[in-house]
Amino acid sequence: MSHKTTLPDDYGTDTLQDFGSLGGEDFITIPWPHSGSTPIISGISEKSKYKKNLSILASGGDFDTENPIDSHDLDVIKTANANDELGDFIGKADIEQARVFLTGSNQTHPYDMHKILGIDPMNAGAWHPYTDSGYWTGESGAPTFSSDTSAGELYIADNADSELRNSCVFELNLGDVDFGVVRDSSGNGNKGILIGDFSITKLDVHSPTMRDSYMEIPERDLEDKAL
Repeated sequence: MSHKTTLPDDYGTDTLQDFGSLGGEDFITIPWPHSGSTPIISGISEKSKYKKNLSILASGGDFDTENPIDSHDLDVIKTANANDELGDFIGKADIEQARVFLTGSNQTHPYDMHKILGIDPMNAGAWHPYTDSGYWTGESGAPTFSSDTSAGELYIADNADSELRNSCVFELNLGDVDFGVVRDSSGNGNKGILIGDFSITKLDVHSPTMRDSYMEIPERDLEDKAL
């Protein structure tokens, strides 16, 4: 839920580019139009400026509830403050690719890492998960991961397994970011949107509620790519 606001004079076009993909260039709180069905990687920390500002403003001390605009703003703030779907910040991380697979009722094995890597963890009568680096050494004559898997492919469309291709809901290669948006290269028409921390303010009961900082979105690194 979001609404329009008057932005400070020093907000230029470049400042607004990261907000347009989220539903408009004039929102105050992070728009969340598809509650219950929007996946998120990492997220907004409870210690962020955004969360702290929402918590303070949601108390309603600076809003004139007799004023229709203020009353609406307060409802928006409270709704955003109650949104528990924004994940939690995992800290600094290099993430190159994200894929989601859905399994059908006719499939006997889930798409866990063993299937993705093309290995059988139950080998020679013992359990050897993909994390057992002492077993899956890759050395000559030793057990190793298959070289023909989706794990090493940039695009799922290049994989020979049609079942795997058709089960991929979305694929985001995070090295390919265009104005804060990542195209879904699975061909399903989804998109990844980079979000980050920003602050919201309402100076007093006579002032409008407004976003008063840039959104601090993740940066793209062109050197250390995973694939």
